[in-house]
Amino acid sequence: MPYKLPYGRGEMIFSPPANISVRKIALPPIAGIEDVTGAVSRCIQSPLSCLPLSKLVHPGQQVAIGVSDSTRSCPDKLLLPPLLAELERSGIKPKDICILVATGMHRPSTLEEKKQQLGEEILSRYQALDHQADLSRGLARLGYIHDNIPAEINRLASEADLLIATGVVEPHQYAGYSGGGKTVAIGLAGEAVIQYTHSPKFLDLPGTKLGEVHHNPFQQAIRRLARLAGLRFVINVILNRRGEVAAVAAGEPETVHDTLVVKAKEWYTITIDHSYEVVVAGVGYPKDSNLYQLSRAASYLAGNPRSAVAPKGVIIIPGRCQEGPGYGVGEQRFFQLLRENAKLSSIRHKFNSLGTLAGEQRAYIMAQVFEYCTIIVAGADCPEVISEAGFVAVPGMDEALGWAENYIGHRLSEILLVPHALDNLVTVG
Repeated sequence: MPYKLPYGRGEMIFSPPANISVRKIALPPIAGIEDVTGAVSRCIQSPLSCLPLSKLVHPGQQVAIGVSDSTRSCPDKLLLPPLLAELERSGIKPKDICILVATGMHRPSTLEEKKQQLGEEILSRYQALDHQADLSRGLARLGYIHDNIPAEINRLASEADLLIATGVVEPHQYAGYSGGGKTVAIGLAGEAVIQYTHSPKFLDLPGTKLGEVHHNPFQQAIRRLARLAGLRFVINVILNRRGEVAAVAAGEPETVHDTLVVKAKEWYTITIDHSYEVVVAGVGYPKDSNLYQLSRAASYLAGNPRSAVAPKGVIIIPGRCQEGPGYGVGEQRFFQLLRENAKLSSIRHKFNSLGTLAGEQRAYIMAQVFEYCTIIVAGADCPEVISEAGFVAVPGMDEALGWAENYIGHRLSEILLVPHALDNLVTVG
């Protein structure tokens, strides 16, 4: 039976032999909201745990709106129009609104990506700027997040009379779930903040893990930074497997996040009865645009004590990786470190002696995964980059399955198929 897997903006067909039993994991059939604009408008006018926008701003004030960059599937083209309309009804003119693309340590957005994310009409009426975490002159210091680590946030965001953010609530390797204050606290933060919160010492703390929110040091740091930055209002959504908005909430950041996380856990968590020697994980656009983002599928599946993949097993991920490791500073650091040496002991030694740079934390996470299992990337535009970083590169799914069987040393009788690996929390019960 052929299976369709996300691959870039299209699909890759996977047709395993008839003798292999396939256990397919799928999100429940969650319906999308038919009138997203209306739903967002209602949420804005009846926000959770805070005053309506009309009470939070006054004519002549400056408003900054943090939005995700192109590595996130946040439907800002749907979320921003009712938000901007409400701000204008409250007396805020377009010239007093700045949209900040929360790039973190990723590369700047292209004009085409901004058009796809925001829509041409919004770009024609409002200023949309990329955040640059490594430019100190564009940052405001709000205090210290820990000891001598400065809590620095984009200056335009910090100086605005009202700071708003949009975001998607979905499983996240460190924050437990994205959304809430993360767009601002990480996406609009300075490099020192990102470097500190993504350091192995911080990520190794108990509770910093996928799916955990309330006892998660990373999530606690996000919330503290967002409060320091003055984030007062967010619009967050949950998407279904078709990328449609399935749930939306607006209002006070932490209340909105907590509310949607409850739903996300119910929708995304799937328990299976045993681990598998081979797991096929789908990613798709935009996350498979580069290796840095695509590699999250492997760490999501293998990075928990009840992993869906068996020790010394194989994870197969179809992905284009047309941007190679990724063009941003963080992505380049990730690739450079893995290319130099993907062994966990060497990376730990490097970090202990020289410290960690933002972006290198993903190399640390992947080195941990490499100790546990092997990762194959099928169909990448840049197989040499994939190989240099310690992954196995093959042209397609047939070659990937053949390589996995040779590696394991016997014919497979079953595999686990997770078509949307970044949307599921798959654990062995």
